[in-house]
Amino acid sequence: LSKHFAMCIKEASKYKQTTMLYSSMAYFNTCLYLSGETGSDSDTKSFDELIVIGKSTKSNFLLWQCHLCKLVQCFLVRDYLAVMSLCEANPCPQPKRILHAVRSFYEGIACLTLARDTKRKDWRNTGEKAVSDMSKWA
Repeated sequence: LSKHFAMCIKEASKYKQTTMLYSSMAYFNTCLYLSGETGSDSDTKSFDELIVIGKSTKSNFLLWQCHLCKLVQCFLVRDYLAVMSLCEANPCPQPKRILHAVRSFYEGIACLTLARDTKRKDWRNTGEKAVSDMSKWA
């Protein structure tokens, strides 16, 4: 999978397709992290660099891609506190959009897991709200 993202990044750079380039870099960062690779042989920008680019170009799409990739990365390694930190730092997109459902999925499972482990009612409430939000999409 990493090879495919590296090829996509190379082609997007060659043809100056910046939207595809930066989006691919966000996903590539997650692949590298989860596979334990360094990616030192590529010109991939870090999440922090991509976020700076997203803010400077006012690209909500890129900012969302970075947020989603970091969210998935933290979720898959079971760093649920980091998932919650990301969700608190990045307000939820408008309801009734697929982005809301995706975020609710990760946030909900993280909250319910943390609620089970810590018995904190606020996390349980947030998790149950996420389940309710997701059920609207079913």
